Amino acid sequence: MESRRSVIGWSAGIAAAAGGLCALLGVGRLSPWHDAWFVALFILAGSALVLLTLAGLPDLAAWLGGPIAKAKRAASRAASAPAEAASDCWLYTADGVRAPTAMSAMTIILPGTDQMQPQEEQIPSLRLVVLVACSRLGHGTQTGDLRSSFLGFLQSEKLMKLIGALAVTGPAPSWVRYASSRAGEANAVLVAADGTKVASARLDVPDGSSRYGSDPDRAMLILHIGLIWPRKPEAWAERIEMALKLPEALGVFLSDEVSLTASGKPPLQLGVKLEGLNLTSLIDIAGLERMPGGTFKSQAIGYFIADAKGKIAPIAASRMMEHVMLYGLNVEYSSSLIGL
Repeated sequence: MESRRSVIGWSAGIAAAAGGLCALLGVGRLSPWHDAWFVALFILAGSALVLLTLAGLPDLAAWLGGPIAKAKRAASRAASAPAEAASDCWLYTADGVRAPTAMSAMTIILPGTDQMQPQEEQIPSLRLVVLVACSRLGHGTQTGDLRSSFLGFLQSEKLMKLIGALAVTGPAPSWVRYASSRAGEANAVLVAADGTKVASARLDVPDGSSRYGSDPDRAMLILHIGLIWPRKPEAWAERIEMALKLPEALGVFLSDEVSLTASGKPPLQLGVKLEGLNLTSLIDIAGLERMPGGTFKSQAIGYFIADAKGKIAPIAASRMMEHVMLYGLNVEYSSSLIGL
């Protein structure tokens, strides 16, 4: 290092001195190149300048490389950091192939539901399936802690407000913990004061075991809500919009309460299923004109996938209701938000 600095110092001095002498010798001459001293000094100055440049290259590279390396490190950290488990925009699709895990979860039997009963004896219901990418449950995690935390999540204001906006809960309903079959599974049933089972919930967290209908790298929340009465399409769109806040809420819960790393890669998903003897038991179409022909469907299923190119929640929810009305109830329905 010291020798290189000496070379830089001597080269700079020689280049300056030789260049200065060349300038003096060239004063008043039309062509100083015929002067042997001028040519010799010019060559000396040029050689010293080349040597100075070569000696200073490492310092120049370090000076330029610092900001470049810093930018590369920042880009690497950004690429390796988990994407935020939140979304303001959603793509809506009725194609379950684009959301296979959520599609499979639509048929999972939950405790406290009437899914095993004949369809004509089942009460109208709404099923929500939430998928959030996250790390696996650690071996040292106490399963009791997971299930207790899950009960706290279910009792949160955001979730109870959604259930209250959908079902007849009665006064002071409470969540009761139910048995589970694995370390990463927690089940609970919402029971009204008179013993009526209002809703059922399951949390399925990656724990390294094989899980039917689950993704090994994503947590899944299934929320099955019964005792639902008919509502206008606009009211359903508002409640689906409320449900689109669940993926972010689940991501926060997994990070803060279960100490798992939640992320948005793969994208957050929400599956929605309306089911009854026919959809008129859930959707009020009074005053709306039906197209002739066709029959009422007994269920409608839609999927929402977080995507920056998608639509904001109110528009995405309205698009689902437009699709359900047209293909499930043969009614041409258009929300004021659809054209946005």
